[in-house]
Amino acid sequence: MSEFFTLEQLKERANGIPVTIPDWGPDKTITVRCKKPDVMPVIMKAGMVPNQLAKAASDLFSGKYEEKNEEPESKGWEQLFKVLEAVAEACLIEPTFAQFQEHCPLSFEQKMAILSWAMGEQNSLDNFREGARLLGINVDSKNMAVSAE
Repeated sequence: MSEFFTLEQLKERANGIPVTIPDWGPDKTITVRCKKPDVMPVIMKAGMVPNQLAKAASDLFSGKYEEKNEEPESKGWEQLFKVLEAVAEACLIEPTFAQFQEHCPLSFEQKMAILSWAMGEQNSLDNFREGARLLGINVDSKNMAVSAE
């Protein structure tokens, strides 16, 4: 018989876990403490994805999507940046997102690593690249190696 998940275990999980993301410089990393939220409600609560796009966003992150290119590239990038910031803010415990913003804002690559970790896609940006392409965003760099552990 398995043991029940205890309140102490829940409290421990609420403290987050160490996650390695890229540093601001090349070939370096930093370790931050993150919690893993349910990403879709974070995005929806932040008002980043209109209700009519909820299914499309869910399909995009799960890898099940239809090709549509109805928005200009700049609108897609704007939406992506809002999503990245909302997810980073929801995940970061130490330092907090606000602390990063105040002292040394996170780079695009760092935010992508946090999103990748939150989505459970370690060492893979394939869904992001395909999703960005479907939004009309040109992401052709395969050298954007992001490692989220």
